[in-house]
Amino acid sequence: MVPESVLGVLSGYASISAVIAVGYLIRRVDFLDAGSESTLNRVTVFVATPALYFAVLARTDISLLVSPYALATLVALLVTACLAVVALTLGRRKPGARAATLLVGASINPNSGNIGIPIGVAVLGSATFLSPVILLQVVLITPAILLLVTLRQRNASVRRTLIAAAFNPLVLAAVAGAAVSAFSWSLPPALLAPIDLLGDASIPLMLLAFGMSLRGARPWAQLHGETWIILVPTIMKTLVLPLTAFVVGLALGVSGTELLALVIVGALPVAQNLYALAHTYKAAPDAVRSIVILSTILSLPVLVVFTLALGPTR
Repeated sequence: MVPESVLGVLSGYASISAVIAVGYLIRRVDFLDAGSESTLNRVTVFVATPALYFAVLARTDISLLVSPYALATLVALLVTACLAVVALTLGRRKPGARAATLLVGASINPNSGNIGIPIGVAVLGSATFLSPVILLQVVLITPAILLLVTLRQRNASVRRTLIAAAFNPLVLAAVAGAAVSAFSWSLPPALLAPIDLLGDASIPLMLLAFGMSLRGARPWAQLHGETWIILVPTIMKTLVLPLTAFVVGLALGVSGTELLALVIVGALPVAQNLYALAHTYKAAPDAVRSIVILSTILSLPVLVVFTLALGPTR
């Protein structure tokens, strides 16, 4: 009999696959034109995702960022990012600075916002363990990627790009949400309701846009010319990060369900929002799309193995 926790993993994958398939069909039957993908990605990056980030941070206890579990998560992410940087420099074809930023980001940015939630509930019994990594994504990972990509745009001064990055909706939303949480401000429901509505649209729009991008795409063809820069982030995300999280967690005294959570969250596939950022800022979007697809496929058996080895059988 298949354990309920494994069924939860399979259910999470089925959910996001269905929405991606709908996006593909929308483009396959030409219900929307090719430019619609760019529109959806821009709405996701500049409207819906900032609303989601604000909603998550405004309701989350910021003190989670100083717990041993959060520290282990941060250390595992930093170690894996450093390994990814080193590995990418060893390839024959060196990616540009902006592309390298997205590739390193793909090595550590887990899909905790959508597939992570049903998997977290099924395997861990609660989605609470996702809060620290979501906070790290909102406060550190995504703003850092955004800042580095913006700084490396052509014909832009450092001063102007810093100002532009600081006033980007993603960064502003993260700072505002963190402030609400840190100062324990209580916002009226009339204000939170529209923010929640926009935030709830982030994940479906992101998945639809990703599915639309698959029409006419040849993700496996990218492996012939860009094998190294695609395989490095994929392997880092699906194998190196969860194993690093396991070792770091043990070293920092994390055990039990929290240790399992470290490994499970680390093994989640690359988040689709990386493709939205890569497409929006024209930083290796084809390579990032291939990485998202490969990591999603490979992480399924990895998650099942970790769940059977370390998880409950309820």
